[in-house]
Amino acid sequence: MKTAGISINKGIGYLTGALRGLVVGIFVGLAVFVFAETIHIAQEIHQNNPLLFLLLPLGALVAVFSYQKLGNHLKATTVHAIDEIHHSAAEDAENLSVYQNKSAITGGAGLLGYLIAALGHVLGASVGKEGVGVQIGISISGMLNSAENRIEKALFSTFSDSRNHYLMCGASSAFGALFSSPISGVLFGIQFASPNMTRLDALLPCTVSSFASVFIARSLHSPVLSIPPFEAIALSPKSAILTAIFAIFIGLSSKLFCFSLEHFKEKTFHCFSSRPALGAVLPSSLMVLIILAIYLLTGSFEFNGMGQNLLYASIEGEIPLYSVFVKMALLFLSIAAGFVGGEVVPLLVLGSTLGYLVSAVLGLPIPFFSALGAIGMLSGGTNLPIVCFALGIELFHFSDPYLLFIMASLSYVASGKMSIYAHQKHVEER
Repeated sequence: MKTAGISINKGIGYLTGALRGLVVGIFVGLAVFVFAETIHIAQEIHQNNPLLFLLLPLGALVAVFSYQKLGNHLKATTVHAIDEIHHSAAEDAENLSVYQNKSAITGGAGLLGYLIAALGHVLGASVGKEGVGVQIGISISGMLNSAENRIEKALFSTFSDSRNHYLMCGASSAFGALFSSPISGVLFGIQFASPNMTRLDALLPCTVSSFASVFIARSLHSPVLSIPPFEAIALSPKSAILTAIFAIFIGLSSKLFCFSLEHFKEKTFHCFSSRPALGAVLPSSLMVLIILAIYLLTGSFEFNGMGQNLLYASIEGEIPLYSVFVKMALLFLSIAAGFVGGEVVPLLVLGSTLGYLVSAVLGLPIPFFSALGAIGMLSGGTNLPIVCFALGIELFHFSDPYLLFIMASLSYVASGKMSIYAHQKHVEER
């Protein structure tokens, strides 16, 4: 009888978790559609009016002072979610910091990120969209968790401790809907907080949440990246060794990127902590000068904005060799100026342009190694090789997954523990 009771309780728990995931997936799927459509419109506005880049310093001032007025902690919704997931079973002595962090996971954090990201894309700042998209998903899931707790407390004078599952579902559904990649979304939600400790206890709700949000986003024709087709290279000892060497190079490059970005942020903060206006205007003005110089030399604004055009063109084999360096400079300056959006798409762009550079110089197949470089850079920069392997199959449509797996695995190993997601924990650190 006791075994039957336990089975029934487990069944109820699974059903409840699935329902929670479904609710989160529906709300986040709709929100991500609105966000992705907004970013798409913002990008079209900039493409039709490229001289808007001249207003980047003004936009940076708006971004910096908006966060300063409402709280800079609102930028770190994903970081606070990671902390909460880690400390869901923390001792009482640690619960205070978790409680304080909950104030950052609010609807206001997602809304502010949405507005500042849209502004950045209108002006042509070099930022992505998935970072804010995940923040929106986490914010919505946090609010849904609070609503459930209020209802349970009113009805039963208690509430269940399901907040970390809600947060993982929010991240899963947002990531999945943003890239139209449900499996990647599931894996992202259960791994992004602790890369080498998969949270299988949240597998069912995250699966329901991610697939539900993707179905909604697809039915509404939400804008997503559209990777050009490319010819894969078959697995052989030669191709495996070549890919392994390239993966190590890409992994070290992503480590250098994360290290440089972290120290760049720190130096910018220390230099301009007492003069935020100067900290916004100076890097954004440098962006204006770089964009203007490129236009005078090439007659093109192709380096403005998120950079998906460079991702597509690198796989098709049609970009200047210096693209990776220009795009990296604009990305660093955009982040320093206070613009928000995310680093996942920029990492894909940097990886593909770096792959283009290496393959063009060494005479390797450009489309294939550009695509491999994109996945490798993302794997090293996020510490999420399994997520990136799945994304390579779902988004990049790798027909032969073997070399893709080698790239995702070895680039992660070579990159070490540095990541664009602050506060990630590894098992040995817990």
